[in-house]
Amino acid sequence: MISAKQLSKVLAVSFSGGSSFMAPTSTFIATPASYSVSAAPASVTLTGTITPNNGTDITWTITNGVGTIIAVGTGNVVSHTLAAVSTTVGTDTYNLNVSYKDLTLATLSMVVTTSVLITTAAMIGQLSNPTDVITTPAELTPAFEALLTVTDQATIINVFDLVAAFTGRLVFVLPDSYGTLTAIEDGSGLDVSTQFNTVVDASNNRVIYISINVVTPATYNYKIVY
Repeated sequence: MISAKQLSKVLAVSFSGGSSFMAPTSTFIATPASYSVSAAPASVTLTGTITPNNGTDITWTITNGVGTIIAVGTGNVVSHTLAAVSTTVGTDTYNLNVSYKDLTLATLSMVVTTSVLITTAAMIGQLSNPTDVITTPAELTPAFEALLTVTDQATIINVFDLVAAFTGRLVFVLPDSYGTLTAIEDGSGLDVSTQFNTVVDASNNRVIYISINVVTPATYNYKIVY
C-alpha cells in the first residue's frame, strides 16, 4: 500500500508541468592534490560540497582505490583527513559515493573521483669522484643522493646554476610527472642532451641523466625543457 508521502512524491512527478528530476551534483578535491616524497605534507584532506537539487536523504562514503570505505557521512558537507600520508610514488585515487532519493523515493547514487599525485622531487648535482658512474637505477645509492640538491620543476625549467665542486659527472634526477623532456639546454640555449646518458628508474617514476664526460670544478648553467 502506497503511503501518503510516497503518493505526494508520485503526484509531484506526474503533475510537475513536465519538469524533470534534477539530481544532486558535487565537488570533491584533495588538498594538497600533489606532493613530492621529500616534501610530504603533514596531512591530506578530502573535501567536497554536495548540492542536493531535487535529491533527498543524502548520505555519502569515501572509498580508496581498492574500494575500502575510509569515511562515511550524511548531509551536504564532505570532509575527511587521511589517517596516514602516503610516501609511495604514484597516484592515489579516492571516490566520493553519494546516495540519495528521487521524487519517487527510489534510491540512486553517483560517484565523484579525485586523486593525489605523489612524486619524487627533482635532484641535481655532481658525483664526487671521476670514476663514479650511474648505469642502473640501483647505482643511484643513498650516498650518491646525499651529494645532490633537491629542487623543483619551477626552478629547473628556467636557467639555473649547477655548482660543481668536484671533478666528476653531473647528475639530474627528474620525476616522470614533470612531463616529457625535450631538451637539456646550456646557458646559451644550445641543446646538450646528447652529452648525457639516460637511466630509466621505472619503479620510482623518474629518469636519471648523467653526463657522459667528467667535468671540473666550476659553475655550469642549464635549463630543462619539457
